[in-house]
Order: sequence, then C-alpha cells, then structure tokens
Amino acid sequence: MARCTHVKKSRKKIPESRCGIPGGIPKGSEYYWWKFRRGGMHYSLTPPKRSQLTQSAFFATVYNIEDVKEALEELKDEAQGNLENLPQGLQENHMLNERIENLESAISELDGIDVPDDEASEEDFENAIEEVSNAMGNLS
Repeated sequence: MARCTHVKKSRKKIPESRCGIPGGIPKGSEYYWWKFRRGGMHYSLTPPKRSQLTQSAFFATVYNIEDVKEALEELKDEAQGNLENLPQGLQENHMLNERIENLESAISELDGIDVPDDEASEEDFENAIEEVSNAMGNLS
C-alpha cells in the first residue's frame, strides 16, 4: 500500500496536465499525493480511500466492500435510533424493524468473508473471491 502525504498549503500551482484534476491545484490549496513503486504521482483534493492506495484489483475490491459494510452499519445504527424515538405502540410493527433485520443480515454476510493477506497462496485468493461473489449475490 502506498503512503499518502497531506500538503496543507501548496507552494506553487500544480497544472492539470500533471495532476489530472480539472483546473489543476491552485497555489495555497490543500491536497494529498501518493506514489507507487512503479507508477507516477497521484493527486487528490480529498483524502484518498484505501482502495486508491493499492495497485491490487483484489484488495481494492475488498477495501470497497469493507467501506460498504461500514456504511451499512451506520445506516443500521441510524434506523435503530429512529425506531427508538417512535412511541412504544408503533415500534413493534414498524417497517424499520424489517430494514434493520435486512441490514444485520447483509452485515453478517460481509463479516463471514475470510480475506487472505499479501502472503497467501493463489488458492486462498480464489476462495476469497468466491466468498465475495457469494456474499454480493446474497445482498441483491
């Protein structure tokens, strides 16, 4: 994974042709940059996601799935908070109960995926890819 550098105030303008950001990065702007061992510099005006800091398509997908899981957990917490704010009589048969149940099911599917590390065998990666495919199929 590449290491990201945060620049709080750029000393000079970085042209669009160099950074790929429309209009470039103006002097005095905050930005982020990172570089891989093989490859050019990458720039962003916002903090990069973990999936942007790897050159592995597999791990980029895994990181995106983990981000989806975190978003589902936040959505579930919000739905539970909304349900708790309803009067007791309405809580029992409310549609939020079903939504919370579905979110919990999706989260547990994603939790069940065993992700190999960088030193894993090719078979471990194939098994993990199959688990991810199955989990994504179950979410739809």
